Amino acid sequence: MKLDREFFTYNLVSEGYVKKEGEGYEVYTFVNEEENVYRAKLFGGKRAKPDGFYRYGTLESLNDGVEKFIKNITDRIESKKEEAAKRKEKVKKMAAEVKVGDIYVNSWGYDETHVDFYKVLSVKGSFAEIVAIGSKTSDDYNGFYHSSSAAPDLVTGEPMRKKIGEYGFKINSYSTANKWDGTGMHETGPYGGR
Repeated sequence: MKLDREFFTYNLVSEGYVKKEGEGYEVYTFVNEEENVYRAKLFGGKRAKPDGFYRYGTLESLNDGVEKFIKNITDRIESKKEEAAKRKEKVKKMAAEVKVGDIYVNSWGYDETHVDFYKVLSVKGSFAEIVAIGSKTSDDYNGFYHSSSAAPDLVTGEPMRKKIGEYGFKINSYSTANKWDGTGMHETGPYGGR
C-alpha cells in the first residue's frame, strides 16, 4: 500500500488543526494557549510525508517557524522559475546560432575517450536534423591516443531530428554534442583500450 498525503493529514482538521496552503506547500497548525501547546505539520511540494512535525514553546515561535518554512518553499519555487527562464533564453540563443553545415562534436567515455562528429542538415525552430559523419585521425598517433578531426563529406549514419538544447544536441542519456571549434579532439586509439 502506497501512503499518500491524505494518510498523514486525514484527521488533523477534526483534531483542531488549521490548514493553510499555497503554491508548493501545505501547513497544519494547532494552537491551545490554555495548555501551552503549539504544533505544526509542514508539507512541501507533492511529498506525501511531512517535511517536519514540530512542537513550539510559544505562539510567536510557531508563527516564525511556519513563516520561515513557507519562505524557503516560495524562494525555492522562485529560484526554479528564474533558472527555467535562463535555460529557455540560452536555448533560444543557441537555436539562433545553429546553421546548416555546422559541425558538432560529442566526446564521451569513461575509461577511454570516444569522439563522434555530426553535421547539421537543416534547422526548423528549436529542432535540427543532424547526421553522423566520419573523422580523420592525425599522424601523431602514439599507440594509445590520437587527434581526431571531422570529415564533413563522409556520412556514416542516418539523419536524425534533435531538439536544440542550451549547449547543443543531446545525443543520448549520457552525452551531448557541442559546436566543434575546428581543433583536433583527443581520442583513445585502437591499442589504448578500444
